Parts: sequence; C-alpha cells; structure tokens
Amino acid sequence: MMVITNQLVFVLLLQHSVSLGCEHLCQGNDAKDHLKKMASQKKEVWMLDQRDTREGIGGGLLYVYDVDALDRKKNATVIDLAEAAEAAACPIARRPHMMSAFDVFYSMKYVVISNVGSGDIQVLDTKTKKIIACLRTLKNGSLGGSVQNHYAEFTIDGKYIIVVDIGGRDLDSQLQSGYLHTVKFDCVSSECTLTLIHSLALSKYTEQLQTTLARPICGGFDPRCSCHYFYLTLSEGGFIIANFTGHSMEVLRAYGKEVVKGNGCGGARRFRHQNSMITNAATTGRIDAEDYLYLWNTVDACRTRNASEWKDPVELELPKHTKVKDPTYDNTPYGNIPLGDTHGVATCVPKHGGKEMLLTFMRLSNEVFLVDPYQQKIVKRKSLANHAYAPNPTPDIATLLAEGGDRICFTMRGTHPVSVINKFVHSARTPGIMCLHMAEDCRDFTLTQDDFYPTANEKYYDVSSDPHSILLVVYEQDQAEPSSEEMREDEILD
Repeated sequence: MMVITNQLVFVLLLQHSVSLGCEHLCQGNDAKDHLKKMASQKKEVWMLDQRDTREGIGGGLLYVYDVDALDRKKNATVIDLAEAAEAAACPIARRPHMMSAFDVFYSMKYVVISNVGSGDIQVLDTKTKKIIACLRTLKNGSLGGSVQNHYAEFTIDGKYIIVVDIGGRDLDSQLQSGYLHTVKFDCVSSECTLTLIHSLALSKYTEQLQTTLARPICGGFDPRCSCHYFYLTLSEGGFIIANFTGHSMEVLRAYGKEVVKGNGCGGARRFRHQNSMITNAATTGRIDAEDYLYLWNTVDACRTRNASEWKDPVELELPKHTKVKDPTYDNTPYGNIPLGDTHGVATCVPKHGGKEMLLTFMRLSNEVFLVDPYQQKIVKRKSLANHAYAPNPTPDIATLLAEGGDRICFTMRGTHPVSVINKFVHSARTPGIMCLHMAEDCRDFTLTQDDFYPTANEKYYDVSSDPHSILLVVYEQDQAEPSSEEMREDEILD
C-alpha cells in the first residue's frame, strides 16, 4: 500500500500495458478479498515518533500496537531505532518520517522507513521488528542526493525500492530540486543488502511543472497491476507520472501547477472503482493558499502509453480557511491558527455494501472531511478538537484498520514538531494516535477518550515526542506447535 498511506502510505490503482512479470502478484485486489484476507492475519499498527533518542544524532522510536488488543489498552511495544541500527551494524538515522510495506496478497514481509534528516532508508522484518538492511543515499559517488528522504516504496515484486528525495540546499543555503532514487534490494538466506543504482534528477522538469524547483514529496505504485507507473506529488505544485523501466525511472508526463496546485502528500486507493486514485494539495500553513483533493481516472494510462492523451484530474476545492485568533500561535509568522492543511487520506468501505467514502484529515484546523468520490462532493465536515483529553490533536497520517463499523487511526503531532510544521508550536498538543469508530455506512464517526493512545510513558516521553507516520502491518502468523495432548488426540482419531 502506498501509503494507505503521506501520507497514508500512497495507495494507487491502475492497470498496466507493459508487463514486468508481476501479474501473479496482482490478483484479487478488491475490497472483499482484502478484508477476508486481513481477518485471518496478524494485524499491527506501527507508528513512528521522529524525536531523537540520541541527542543531536537521531534514532527515533517505533511503536507497535496489536490491533486485537487496542480495546484493552494494551501498551505498545516500543523500539529504539538508534539501538536497532547499532544492532544491525547500520549508521544511526535521523527523523524517521514515513513507512511503506512490501505486500503480497496482504501479507507484509518487509517495511521500509525513510528518514528525512539523514538520507537513510532502513528495511525491517515485520515479524522480528529488526533492521535487516540499510542505505544512506546522500551523495553516493556520481549519484546526487540529499538528507531528505521523505518517502520510499517497494516495487511490486519487492526487488527494488524507489526513494523520494525532496532535495537539499546549496552552499548558499538555497533550496535545490530533488531526486527519485532506484535502490536494488537483495536477500539471500538471512543476508539482505541495499544498493543505489540510479538517481533521476527532477530539476530538468521544472519548465513542464511551471515551477522554479522540482521538490518531490510523496509517490507510489499501484499495488494491483501497474508494476511500473509511479505517481509523484511535488512541494511547489505540479504532478509527475513516471515509469519504472526495471532498473531506473523515467518521466512520462509532468503536469503543471496550473493543473495541480500546491504541496501534496496524502493519497488513497478506491477499492470499488479500480481505475482511480486520490491525491491532495495542502497549504501547510500558508494563508495565501487553498486545499484541494484531486481525483485521477487512470483508465487512460491503462489504454495508451501516449501520455499526452491522459486526462487532467478532477479538482475538488476544500472549504476556505477561517483564521481564528489564538495567542498560543503568536510565535508563528501569522499570530492566527492557520486553518486547513489537508494531509492524511483514508478510504472507508461500507460494511454491508455501498459506495466507499474518503476521509481527509486537516492537520492544522483539526477537522475531518468526509468526501463522496462518486458525487465528487464533501458530505460532512467534523471537528476533532476541543476534547479535554486532546484539545489540539493536529491529525497527520492515517491508516485503514478494517471496513465500516470499525476503525481508522491517525497520528497526532507533538508540541514542538520536528518536521514540516516546525513553526507551529502548541503546548496543548497530546502526541500519540487516535482511532475513529466509523459508522457502518462510512458516512460518520465517533470517538471517545478510550480511542486515544498517547506516546507518554516513563521511559520515552518528553516534549520532543513528535509522531508522524502510521501504517497497518498485516502478516502471516507463525503456526504454533501442537501440544502433546493434541498430538495424542490426533493419533487416536487416525
């Protein structure tokens, strides 16, 4: 999933016209198969806290929640990523920002973490939670790169990882355009390696994008059958559809910022409308900008590789900002709450049939918009704020846990954010995760204090806690050995 990801892990659906031999990995990818498979799997929610666990160096924390134990408030397993890196003989990375999984038939074997403060990616085994491979893409020989690896995703066959590198600064501290890195992932027995084999500089596409820089944010493959088309949002607006050739990336089409306005990082798949996807464009606190959702019909890409024939997306403008005076924001350039900032996007599938709904989480205005993608309109706007247990939740990335009637969970940012919204310090924030209980028709939700899971604990919590990425991780459970009593019963039955 791309994220049912950035940031859900970007999950995009389309079909492909040129095969890379992945068809056997792409079958049965619909809502019914997905939910049926999930029911028999081990399900965990992984959450990244970007805080340094080694002061001035990095590290971060990985929280692992057992989905079946959420209602019992069972504490998460907490992994110090600095310690995990050292145990794997890897450098300590900084700012673990996003996650995505290698997913075959809804059984996830590996998760890749991208670090936006050091240029590292780390691959973890889902069962052991150990780092099994690592790579720093920063200035690797003749291949360019920065410390800002914002997102990474496996190709559908799991043999490569595409890394979205925002781009750094030059010697004069001026922002630079970014890259798409292609990394080879090899596992022989228990030995896994990562090798950087290609870096595509995006600076050459600024004219088509109608921007001065090309700084990529989030991207993703279609997990069903695309195998090679990669969809990419950019910080200054515009949009890129790239092709994975089997060893590198090439840009097929760049849409200008007149078509796709502004920074986009959220994305979602639609289960029942297989040839479509949703991306967003966020204000990130800019009071001179608006928020948008973009609904892409990818059927054109399925029918022809002539990118000039592909249609523009449908644009859905989200309600305009309303600035509200709040003295706790006086240390920002605005002195007002910068309402808006669409970020996480999730899909809810109705429990008893019907059309799925989209949820987009407004990071700085603490709202959720429920969107009907068929009618292309907002059907509900609901606040998450003003609860005593979470007065300023600041929702960021979201992940789907199940169908309608169950949960969609999202991360809640810290009091002193360490990425993207650093300027917006707020003492009333309560970092952790929160889960919405969706109505069976997906058109409303409820939440209570019991649905809040704070990062606070004696060992790890302080004001630097800043959760960001969240991911539903699903994998095959190990079969327990039969007991001696069971074995004796089997022998008698035989």
